[in-house]
Amino acid sequence: MKLFLVLMLWQMSFYTTQADCNDHNTCKSCASEDSWIGSCRWCEDTRSCHQLESGYDQCFVCSNNSLSTKCSITEQSDCGTNIKDGDETKYFDAKEAYDALLLSAIAYSDDPTSCMGKHFRTQDLQLVEVIGMRCNDMHFDYKECFALLAVSKFKRTIYLAFRGTSNPEKMLRENLTTFNSYHPTNIRGKIHSYFGTANKRLYSCVSQGLADVLKEYTTYKIIIVGHSVGGVLASITSADLLYDGLIYKHKTTLYTFGMPRPGDKEYAKNHDFFVPHSYRVVHYQDIISKSPPRDVGSFHHQLEIYYGKEMNVESHYVICERYEDKSCVNGESNIESIFSMNYHKNYYEITVGSYCQTTGGSNKDKEKQSALFDLFNDKTCRRIKRHLIPTNKSSIQDGTAGVLTTLMIICAAWKL
Repeated sequence: MKLFLVLMLWQMSFYTTQADCNDHNTCKSCASEDSWIGSCRWCEDTRSCHQLESGYDQCFVCSNNSLSTKCSITEQSDCGTNIKDGDETKYFDAKEAYDALLLSAIAYSDDPTSCMGKHFRTQDLQLVEVIGMRCNDMHFDYKECFALLAVSKFKRTIYLAFRGTSNPEKMLRENLTTFNSYHPTNIRGKIHSYFGTANKRLYSCVSQGLADVLKEYTTYKIIIVGHSVGGVLASITSADLLYDGLIYKHKTTLYTFGMPRPGDKEYAKNHDFFVPHSYRVVHYQDIISKSPPRDVGSFHHQLEIYYGKEMNVESHYVICERYEDKSCVNGESNIESIFSMNYHKNYYEITVGSYCQTTGGSNKDKEKQSALFDLFNDKTCRRIKRHLIPTNKSSIQDGTAGVLTTLMIICAAWKL
């Protein structure tokens, strides 16, 4: 009988406590509630409060998306660190990010005019010019450093998109020593020499091209984008443009996807001052976003927008406000990331490097030039207006031969 009464009292107290947790509708009020078996648990995924380890715990949706460790908040100090897509999204717009990713994908094409017309069917988005320079000594997919400028009159937006590399593991493997050397930056802090060299080759033409477009579209906002190494170039260029006074903070947004760490901690923090509207989007176990490693002085700027395995415009995401926050991609297993290269290549259900591919067959030879190669030279960057860009039927593919072997070499060399 005594045992029965004890069990009854325990059950009553359990449900009473659970009801208390359910009464809270904010993270801070939820995390401040204590009970005899522990504090209440705030679930970012459902934006609801539950008793820790209770049968009423609704964080299972987040667990299915491999984000369970990002959902559980039991301390007030952690509230707001990981913000789920609700009222406090720090102005992140997933649909705008998706459009930015499309521009990143188009930058990989050597027929950007046709690709843009195919994937932006309203014909509102117009290519203005492409910018490039031969970069034979750098490990891009083609032998050019490359960017494009486009304008949307409907959205009153100017887009600046940088081509990255859909074969970044080769670049990382063959340039390990490069990531032990740095270039100083205008905003103070240092960036890795490899990225600094690529930026220097394009910047004069990029800044001139953007200045010319702004003369015609003076009130338009600017979105700067890039995937992989293209994200690093977008990061560095955005800071330089703002430092030089060519664009303004309140009109500028940066979106990067699967971006490697560009430089050191000082650069990262100064970048956040110069480019406050910056969103570093990461897809689950993307290993490129965790390289170069921290032990060579590399550091990411903010904000990190972190998606789980499933990633589309409607998917849940987490915003990590802390630098190098282990609640986001840094909390994922490095061992598992080595075997997850597809998370780097695929964002918002788009295989970025091959999105504009129009030809079938085997992977292209990454050492060959693109159809645009003859437009550029190896002395200075060049700006090519839209009507002078040849239309062709080829586009780069997304080759991954030897990916696992290469990544294991990278991992061993950098002790990831």
